[in-house]
Amino acid sequence: MMWTDARGLSAQGIDMTLAIVVYNGYRAYFASKHPEEAERAQSYLRDIASVVDLCASPFLRLVSYMFHHYSYRWLCSNRARSSNGTGNAADLEKESAVQMFDLAVMGVKSEFGTNTDLQQFVTGWSLVNKLLCYLMITNQFVVTTDQGIKTTSIALARKYIDVLQRRLSGLTLRQKVKYYLCQARMCEYEKDMESAASYMREVLTLLTEAAGAFCKVDIDNIRKYHDFVLRLSLPVPNTGTCRSRF
Repeated sequence: MMWTDARGLSAQGIDMTLAIVVYNGYRAYFASKHPEEAERAQSYLRDIASVVDLCASPFLRLVSYMFHHYSYRWLCSNRARSSNGTGNAADLEKESAVQMFDLAVMGVKSEFGTNTDLQQFVTGWSLVNKLLCYLMITNQFVVTTDQGIKTTSIALARKYIDVLQRRLSGLTLRQKVKYYLCQARMCEYEKDMESAASYMREVLTLLTEAAGAFCKVDIDNIRKYHDFVLRLSLPVPNTGTCRSRF
């Protein structure tokens, strides 16, 4: 735990609680990206929870929930690979990620309940992130293509896609990119690679309109998945031996 170290860097009388939560939150998030650091990530998350549980601030709880959500998504993707998609640990982390995001959304709505524009944004934000979670896509658009998706996750993803399809006009440009990426992912799962490629073309078109809304690493990961889909959508060459008629 870095509580003592962070306290030592602050001026006397300054409340460092938020700084501690953010500091350990980022440590958990970056550790969660590496399978060998999974236990360390969980330790940082427990440190955050122990600090936040002593505070009454809704904002601190919101920050904690967000770090938990995004860390659990990485932990879930890595666990699925290491367990070859057969273990229950990845499912538990996936559900934990969704639960933490639900808590974060509830916190935002309770603080800004009268702001209808913000309510609409948060609803789309919630639905899109749950969808990404169930389809094993991280917040940096890393798509876990080397492991299958369980049928229970697919069923839940379909539900959220149907809801988002009815709310498409109210989504931000960034949320639309996520939505079409998820549509491509669903088509990939269903072996409809022609539709998957079509959705990815829509994603790339939106990316050009959303200049500045995505980091370079986001764009690189999206293009990597586009190339993956494109390869699968190409016709398989005939490798049979051609006999001469002469």
